Amino acid sequence: MITSEAEVLCFIMNVDINECATGRHSCQQVCINNVGSYTCSCEYGYALHSNGFDCEGIPYFISHTFNHSVCSIDVNECLIRGPGGHNCSLNATCENTPVGSFTCQCLLGFTGDGTNCTGL
Repeated sequence: MITSEAEVLCFIMNVDINECATGRHSCQQVCINNVGSYTCSCEYGYALHSNGFDCEGIPYFISHTFNHSVCSIDVNECLIRGPGGHNCSLNATCENTPVGSFTCQCLLGFTGDGTNCTGL
């Protein structure tokens, strides 16, 4: 939206206006200038909301435990499949356990160790 004579002149002369530097953006956390527009991004531990402007905490970064002066962050491996997450079978449930682990258990009608489950 063009709101000033300077912006009209920039528009006519095809000069980019940095919405991030002028504060004319709707980003909650990080604004990245593009020619003629801008893109929003989020800081580490947050994900961009589907509206393209707001940021939401990523679930596996939300659980904090404070023990005197030490802060432990529990990563919920059950929310991530593969590297950095769980390796439970598709025929198993994953249960997050306190600070740094998880367990896998085969679903009803399946047998195995949780990472490998076969039908009965």
